[in-house]
Amino acid sequence: VSADVPMIVSSVLDERSYRMGDFAMDEAGLLAFARERLADKAQEAVAAYRAEDPDAPPFLLAARLDSDMTFRKGAFAQAELKAKQPGAPVWTYLWTQPSPAADGRFGAVHGIDVAPSLYNTRGALNGSSAQANELARAIASSWAAFAANGDPNNEHVPEWTPYSPPERATMIFDE
Repeated sequence: VSADVPMIVSSVLDERSYRMGDFAMDEAGLLAFARERLADKAQEAVAAYRAEDPDAPPFLLAARLDSDMTFRKGAFAQAELKAKQPGAPVWTYLWTQPSPAADGRFGAVHGIDVAPSLYNTRGALNGSSAQANELARAIASSWAAFAANGDPNNEHVPEWTPYSPPERATMIFDE
């Protein structure tokens, strides 16, 4: 991306859950999943993910670990490179509001932020609750402001600081 073009880099909490199906995973399965990816760091990582969300099913913690190692790793590498360029800023966000679809089992699954970005909450991933509509207003207004003037800040979100190391400010879209 050209240095004078602003950018938004996004990801969602449970990106990879759509590629996984072991909804009955237990803690031992989560640790085995982590060991396949992190070897001797698995137990430490599982403890960190569990501390972050003590009530999450092991399946979703596995999805988050996989999401962090794939989608988010790439997203933040892209944001880091853009932030180092002189010129236009970069903003990042993380969508954490889970989907109500399939009884919420997929969490904040890949693509869940797309329809609300267009102020659409009629799709199966988001539902049409008052909360979904409020969240859609916030993210759609951010995209509209960004399209209009290159800055996602607007009256429907708190101040959204551009991403830059070492702070790495990231907007969280959630309830």
